[in-house]
Amino acid sequence: MRWLSELSKDTNARRESSLFIVEGWKLASHALQDATQIYLSESVIDTRAAQELTGMAKLHNIPVYVLSDAALNRVSNTKSPQPVLAVVTQTQWTPSILEGATFVLACVNVSDPGNTGSILRIAAASGADAAIFTEGSADPYSPKSVRASAGGILHVPILHDIPPLKMIDMLHGNRLAIVGTTVHGGQPYTVYSFREPFALVIGNEGSGLPDNIRKHMDANITIPLSRQMESLNAATAAAIISYEALRQRDIQTKKVANGL
Repeated sequence: MRWLSELSKDTNARRESSLFIVEGWKLASHALQDATQIYLSESVIDTRAAQELTGMAKLHNIPVYVLSDAALNRVSNTKSPQPVLAVVTQTQWTPSILEGATFVLACVNVSDPGNTGSILRIAAASGADAAIFTEGSADPYSPKSVRASAGGILHVPILHDIPPLKMIDMLHGNRLAIVGTTVHGGQPYTVYSFREPFALVIGNEGSGLPDNIRKHMDANITIPLSRQMESLNAATAAAIISYEALRQRDIQTKKVANGL
C-alpha cells in the first residue's frame, strides 16, 4: 500500500491524484458521498462500528478493504492511528463559488497545517461561504489539517494554491470588501461593520500580511491585547473575528425579520 502512504504524507501525490485521506469513524462516515474506498484495521472488523460503516459503504458502492494493524499504522502519521480511514475525492471548486458570497475566509502564507484545518473548522461553524488558501499556505488536505478541521473540510468550498494578487482580484471582482488583520493600528474588530459582504484575510503566523498584499486591503482591523502578549495564533484570531461577524449578521437578520 505504498500509494496510500504517499497520499498520506506527500502533498504532490494528493495534488496529482485529487485525493486525500480522512481518518476515524465519524469523518469516514461523513465522507461517504465522495469516498472512493475505505480501509479497516483487522482488529476492528468484527465490531459494530465496522459493520455499520461497511453497510453504509455498500449502499454507496464503495469498496472496503482490510489491512493489518501494522500496515494501517504505516499509512498514518500519528502516534495513535485510527483503525479506519477513507480515501476521498477533492472537490474541484472554481472561483465561481465566490459569486454572491457574503463571507469568505482567506489565508495568505498560513504555514501551519493545524491552523489551516482549524480555520476550515471555523469557516464551517461561522457560516463562511468559502475558504481560500494562497500559494505558500499549508496544504488544507494534509492529514493534520483534515484532523484539525473536525469535518469542516467536507462542508466548506475551498480554493487553494491561489497566487495572492489573483486572490485580491477574485475578491474585489465579486464585490467583497477585503478586511485584513493587523496586530497594531487597525480599527477595533468590534467597531468594524461586517454586515456587508466581506473577506477576512489572515496572514502568516509570524510575519502577518506582506506589504504588497496589505496595500490592497479595504480595511485593517485589530484585536486588542494586553501588554504581555504580542499577537494571537492565526486560527484564534480568525475565530474571534468570525464570531463577531456572525453575531453582527445575526442581529441584522433578526432586525429584518422583525421589520426594524
